[in-house]
Amino acid sequence: MESEINDNVHIFWKCNLHCISSLLCLIDKFYIEGSNQVLKSNPVCMTDLVKGESENMVHPRQLKIYSEKSLRGYPNVLYPPRANMTERELYPLPWGEVYPHRAVAATWGGLCDRLIFVVDNQSSGVPDQIGPFPFIQLDIELPQSKKDRNIWEKSWKMWKYVGTHHLNDAEWFLKIDDDTFFSPINFKGFVRYLNPFQPYYLGHTLLHLWEKLNVVFNSGSCYALSKESLRRLTPIFSKPQFLYPDASRQERGTKCFCLCMHRRKAFEDPAMGVCLHSLGIDPINTMDEHLRERFSPLREQSVSSIKRKDDFWYWKWKHKNIKQGKDSITTYPISFHFYKDKPMTYFTQLHKKYNAPEGVNGKIFKPPLIKPQRFLHGALPFTIDQYRNTLNPPKDQEYFQDEVYFLVVSSDLNATISHANAVVITRIKMVKTV
Repeated sequence: MESEINDNVHIFWKCNLHCISSLLCLIDKFYIEGSNQVLKSNPVCMTDLVKGESENMVHPRQLKIYSEKSLRGYPNVLYPPRANMTERELYPLPWGEVYPHRAVAATWGGLCDRLIFVVDNQSSGVPDQIGPFPFIQLDIELPQSKKDRNIWEKSWKMWKYVGTHHLNDAEWFLKIDDDTFFSPINFKGFVRYLNPFQPYYLGHTLLHLWEKLNVVFNSGSCYALSKESLRRLTPIFSKPQFLYPDASRQERGTKCFCLCMHRRKAFEDPAMGVCLHSLGIDPINTMDEHLRERFSPLREQSVSSIKRKDDFWYWKWKHKNIKQGKDSITTYPISFHFYKDKPMTYFTQLHKKYNAPEGVNGKIFKPPLIKPQRFLHGALPFTIDQYRNTLNPPKDQEYFQDEVYFLVVSSDLNATISHANAVVITRIKMVKTV
């Protein structure tokens, strides 16, 4: 069965507080090497946003005069850069292109209401901040390097930290890779019609693990949680079943990446999808009414050229009417990914192209033509239930059904038991444990 698209025009729904939502952007830096002194000697530029005359409009603040005291320790900071400034003038040291967090701070990072760079405690030379943006170092147990790639531990500890210490600081929380371009302007224009006190999980949805692993998730390059989603998610990371899985569960979870648990290795984005699904939180459709993408796990140029192949992971079981090529990018995209080379060059270009404030050159964020709905998919060769679970979830995987958690103890769906840490149970399903 193919998921339905509602083509009717609806009265728009919007946040019950204000139109300009607050964002906390988390930049996931895998590891950092370098000296604090070198970081501080590079300039940072950013744009401050203020609410315009209209509630629906924001615009760059005019030139702001920063005192010498406020720039102490950052002698080369330029607010804002000249329009004709060269990259060499902006980043005089030769390694300005190597460290993408510099490019983030110099372009779109200042458009977040809060921006935090997240690194592990095994990194050396980590500064307290770059410009006004802080770094936090997480207490990580597993080795962190390009070879080890124990990314999941860092990811869930990042969300636990933010959910514990910053839940009331924003309405939307985004995990963004440091090689991802992000448009805070376009994101705010999109989510102004979504209520952050509802459990939303936004991003580019991938379906290729659905049939075998019962996993649907948003690409880890850039995804967002509403305040309510983060509130529900945070307690999971303190539960004994998550922190201390037994040996057999640890082995299975490390191999399939399909269980919500602390483990080694990467594939943090499927793991996040599993943990959220256990709470009944699935990705919602983030495409526009023409089925054009807002979030992309690819570069802008790559999205424009990729051809549909239904057996390719990117296209697996996606809706048949999703656009291809240049037509696949929505008018005001939110993210592109994989700018590992020359991030300053690419981020600067994309920043100028996509982070123009609303009202410039006719830019306006109209109410969407379709209501919020769960992720779209094409015709499936396998059967799913009304909660979009496959009929044979992996053993030990938690999933959500009728406000009751179930823990699979067999590959047979009929052999399930109620989760010991379940929320209030409204219906009880009698099952046989195998």
